[in-house]
Amino acid sequence: MDFKYKFGLLVTVVTAGATAAMVIWPYNFSAELVLCASIFFGIVVVGWMIIDAISPTRPRVRIIAYVITSLASGAYLMVSGIYFFGFLSNTYPLSQKLINDQVTTISTQSNEISALKGQLEKTTASLTDATKVLADPLSVARPAYQLDTSLKLHFNRQGDAKELESHNISWKEVDVTESTEVAPGHDNEPTQVGGVVAPTCGLGNIACLGTTSIPDTIPLANCPKYTCPASGPSYRVSEARIIIIAFLRPIAITDLKLDSFDDTLPRHRIMNMDSHSAVLWFDDTPAGVTLSISALQAAN
Repeated sequence: MDFKYKFGLLVTVVTAGATAAMVIWPYNFSAELVLCASIFFGIVVVGWMIIDAISPTRPRVRIIAYVITSLASGAYLMVSGIYFFGFLSNTYPLSQKLINDQVTTISTQSNEISALKGQLEKTTASLTDATKVLADPLSVARPAYQLDTSLKLHFNRQGDAKELESHNISWKEVDVTESTEVAPGHDNEPTQVGGVVAPTCGLGNIACLGTTSIPDTIPLANCPKYTCPASGPSYRVSEARIIIIAFLRPIAITDLKLDSFDDTLPRHRIMNMDSHSAVLWFDDTPAGVTLSISALQAAN
């Protein structure tokens, strides 16, 4: 078989394969490029066969066939060049943007998957702790879950507390007598009021022994008088209020938030706080206020 026929057969097979690829993968750049090259070589082979079939005795016809084949090949190459230039100038930037968008989407989805994985681990830990606590409230020291834990009380003018709302809390109040020092103590050395100490006065080093004053028993008019200060500090006695809070289910508490809704509360402090209980101390009994107590918990 002549070379041109073998070459033509090869071009035909390649063209058929490229056409099939275009059908399976539309707008595939590689398939379009192979198909374009196959068609070009097909035009060349057909022109070659036509020219070869013309008798050498007809040179003008052969020249015309050469010209037509050349024009057809050139026109096809020009159209193909314009097409692929437009394809690349338009499709390539779009494809790069599409690739970048896909990379961004994959990164975002990976982060979301990681976040969901972490949330799943936290949820699993919370469920495990909750299951343990349901069986034994003392089995978990610092649970992974968060549980709404709050208490709202109203104190009337007499200081009697009434529960308005409670979540995961049982409570009890205790009144205790509190003594607060209001003035410091002094030493018991007497203070001279007047007069001049003389040997005839016979007072010497006088010390106060719990008395408030030393009477003037010395007959001499110029002998001094002495007064003694109080023997100890002064105290103010008041009724303090202790609120003992027990958490029905343990929580990972970090602090207690108190809200009196703009009413004034007595001076107070948290005496103790753990995952099972808390103790609040008020220097005076709250009166005429509504108090909301919320447990702040560690974020999972």
